[in-house]
Amino acid sequence: MISRLLVVAMVAQTFGAPPDTQLPRVGEIEVLAQILEAEDRRQVTAELEQVAADEDPVRRARAALALARIGDPTSLSSLAAMTNDADSRVRSMAAFALGRLDYDLMVSAEALRTRAIEILAPMLGDEPAVAEQAAWAIGAVDGGAADVIRERLVAAGQPAELTAALLRSWWRLDGADAPTAARFAAHDAVEVRLAAALALRRIDDPNGLPTLVSLLEDADGEVQLMAARGLAKAPRLVAEERAVPLLGDRDRRLVCALLGWVESSWSADGVAGDEAFEAVLRRSFDRSLHVRRCALRALSAVTQTRAVAADRLLEALGEAEESVRVESLDRLAHQEPELIAEATRRLGAERELLPAQMESWAQRPLEEAAVARLLVAAGQDTLIDSWLARTEGRSHAVMLTALLPEDGERVYRRLLELPLESEGVLGLIGRAHLAAVAAMDPAVTADLADRLWRLYYDTSVGDGRRHAALRALTVVDGELAERRRELVFADGDRSIRDWAARQWGDDRARLPAPDVLLAPHATERTSADYVSLARDVVRLEESFPRMVVETERGSAVIELRPDWAPLTVVQFVGLVEDGFFDGSSFYRVIAGFVTQGGGSASTALAPKLRNEDTPVAYDRGVLGMALSGRDTGTAHFFVTQAVQPHLRGEYPIFGRVVEGQRVIERIQPGDRMRLRLQEQE
Repeated sequence: MISRLLVVAMVAQTFGAPPDTQLPRVGEIEVLAQILEAEDRRQVTAELEQVAADEDPVRRARAALALARIGDPTSLSSLAAMTNDADSRVRSMAAFALGRLDYDLMVSAEALRTRAIEILAPMLGDEPAVAEQAAWAIGAVDGGAADVIRERLVAAGQPAELTAALLRSWWRLDGADAPTAARFAAHDAVEVRLAAALALRRIDDPNGLPTLVSLLEDADGEVQLMAARGLAKAPRLVAEERAVPLLGDRDRRLVCALLGWVESSWSADGVAGDEAFEAVLRRSFDRSLHVRRCALRALSAVTQTRAVAADRLLEALGEAEESVRVESLDRLAHQEPELIAEATRRLGAERELLPAQMESWAQRPLEEAAVARLLVAAGQDTLIDSWLARTEGRSHAVMLTALLPEDGERVYRRLLELPLESEGVLGLIGRAHLAAVAAMDPAVTADLADRLWRLYYDTSVGDGRRHAALRALTVVDGELAERRRELVFADGDRSIRDWAARQWGDDRARLPAPDVLLAPHATERTSADYVSLARDVVRLEESFPRMVVETERGSAVIELRPDWAPLTVVQFVGLVEDGFFDGSSFYRVIAGFVTQGGGSASTALAPKLRNEDTPVAYDRGVLGMALSGRDTGTAHFFVTQAVQPHLRGEYPIFGRVVEGQRVIERIQPGDRMRLRLQEQE
């Protein structure tokens, strides 16, 4: 339960909601049902083709978006025709779709990419909204497009919006260089400077570091933040000179990024200047928990030369906030043996683990995992044995995960005794096999491979364990998996076929025929089910539902957008109404990047979702679906803490924060949540 749940009205904040991007909506139930069915089955149906040729441009635009989500590379010719449509909305969606096609599923992938670039390049001269989508798509396709983008970037009289879009794609291309991006760092338009900082940050070229350092003086906070996040490889003396004066900035996102830079430079040199050390030490007591944690990470890099840094890490073990304790535990686990031993002693885990102590840790999964890592680092074999003897399920897997790098063989043998019931255990098996393969009995390996194959083959489509079992099998017995690849290529799960194509299709000639790879995705839904879903979507689009995120830090309100990701929103609304998220936690929070959480406090699992790729920008305060691969979305979500252009098109967007972004950014790893739908007025 949330002990300090705040449900009071929020004070007005300076944050403005992300732009309300409008995507084409189809209100006719039967037509929308046909579109949803095609998207969910990943199939270009005759009905969808009819919608793409409809007289209504909104329907044509929505059909183009559906083609993007289906990803069938044989749609390239149809999309090429749509890029000449009289309506700019259709052209825009067609450009986006060209960037989302699964070119790698075709033997002629390179030729298709080249053709896509030929179609997209002239669109850079189209209306701004169309040109922006074309620029993004060129970056996603690549296809040898560096010269195309460079030529447009240096053209005189370029609109700022297009220049920014081109720079956001520039870093993705083979042949992209830092000097081309650096020339725009002093541009008058903030969006161009921000895009230049992104490009310089993502291009691994030390020649771009001086420009990134200069952008720390930019008048715009988002540009400063983007630049700071790209400076990890800049020298220590530069870090101490340029970062330290900014550590008092009011933007905790920027301060954490700068502390990350200091941490990297101290880790490389092993020393810290006096003034810089004192500044970071002060920040380790900061009121902002994010800043405090980032400062502790920086201090952990110089514990061997600064005794005060070691003392501060040990002191943090006793702080009231779980996230600070976890940070300290993780940093101490990588220190010298004497310091690790002292941390273990202060933890009260020197001789035995008390049941009450273990039960307390189990209530805080992130802290439990950090304690396990510390015990392994301390070499506390007796305590590790006790932990494994007293636990099962998740807590048992936590210790096995911590132990894996140190004793892969032991972990592997223990895993062989466990039922193959969870994706977590299956993932561990593959990693443990690699660590212990030299000590394995061939008969044991053969038996495990057979168990993994049967789990994959006998489990119904949609069960996440199938893919996990198949990935583990390729590690345990890759030859067996490859001998049966034709069965895998014929799988009813399109995401597994996509994975198999990348696993075994290096020379393209080994790929099966396109009609095998591009066969419809098997679902348990009937056409009548899609009609029912379409009704739900139309109802939700009449008045976008708003979801209240209640945490111990305060409350935030997120507007869910069925026009952006209809099936995702329908499933999410249902889960919220069922109380699925209540008691779940935020487990990944990175200042200046994302606040991520979800899942369920129970053992229930949410159904897998097809990716609903969305041509919406990843601005600050956008709600995205967390993935572990294509079409793996369930109930894990994140909210961006800053502009993140590199996520666009890769992770589905299905909502935006309209109130309480500062609360989202105050959330700490381990914080619990309660989600509820806001009553409509």
